[in-house]
Amino acid sequence: MYNMTSVKGYKIIAYDISLYSKLTEYGDTIDNYMCSMSFGTGNNKFCLTAIYKAKNPYEIYIDRVEKNDLCIINKKLKEIDDGMVKLVKLSLWFIKMVYPHVKKITLQDDSQIYCTLGSKMDKLSLAYDYIIKYNKTWYEKSFYAELPGLESRLHTQLQRTTVEGSLMDTYVKSLGVLDEPLEPFEIVANTIVALKKYRDTYNSVKTPREFINGLRTNYGDDYCKEVGKWLNSYMKFLQIKISPEYWFILTSNINVVPGFKVTKLEKENMADFFEIIGGKRQKGQKRQNKTLKNSGYSLRRGTFTESYIYDAI
Repeated sequence: MYNMTSVKGYKIIAYDISLYSKLTEYGDTIDNYMCSMSFGTGNNKFCLTAIYKAKNPYEIYIDRVEKNDLCIINKKLKEIDDGMVKLVKLSLWFIKMVYPHVKKITLQDDSQIYCTLGSKMDKLSLAYDYIIKYNKTWYEKSFYAELPGLESRLHTQLQRTTVEGSLMDTYVKSLGVLDEPLEPFEIVANTIVALKKYRDTYNSVKTPREFINGLRTNYGDDYCKEVGKWLNSYMKFLQIKISPEYWFILTSNINVVPGFKVTKLEKENMADFFEIIGGKRQKGQKRQNKTLKNSGYSLRRGTFTESYIYDAI
């Protein structure tokens, strides 16, 4: 059984944002040591959580990523250009500083986009949508995530050298079908009935990528709701091999972020940040009653069965 042994708090500044990090350590021996690292503004408004366990000394896994306007100090995340990408990069760099011996950060690349703010009714695969647009998933494009078997990559280009037969090789090769001639419409529509209404668009283009992008143009703001219902099925029909559970980010690909500065919260100041760094509420201290309004996105691993992102692009 893990017992909490230490809680530490830090204020981090980078890019044009600042936030807090809470490190909660467990275990009374080196062998059973683990640490949960949370990034945000406290009061349950943590936007990224990562877990380190000594039994896997060279790996850390991203357990949760969640977009919320309240996850940075004195600003709203939506007001920051590429705000969520900056928040994740800042967090990854801090993690690398805390555990410099770690070689990779693992994650599950199966995130979903909420189509409507505040509603979970309609969603679209972020990974597949990014593949259609960029030939890379969101994690791959933004943070150089990869599957086992990548030998080399020019980070500013699409070229990737892979090990024959590896997961990365299978994934990269499977993307080729997106630019190959379309299957006859009747075959696709008989397999995925929801596609029958798009006959005209389908027959007016030459490739699956052109088909999806044509719908993006035709439906505009309604594209997410329209395509999200069946995009997963269509990409499986095309046999896109994404292997979501095997993605990772090499720490050697995590670079220093502009303006990075970290300040440890001293013990005598803990009461000011008790919601952030843990501990019991002090007598006479008022409860903060701000409601956490989710504007967003949530990528989840571990005990969570689904993951979601809103407006990550």
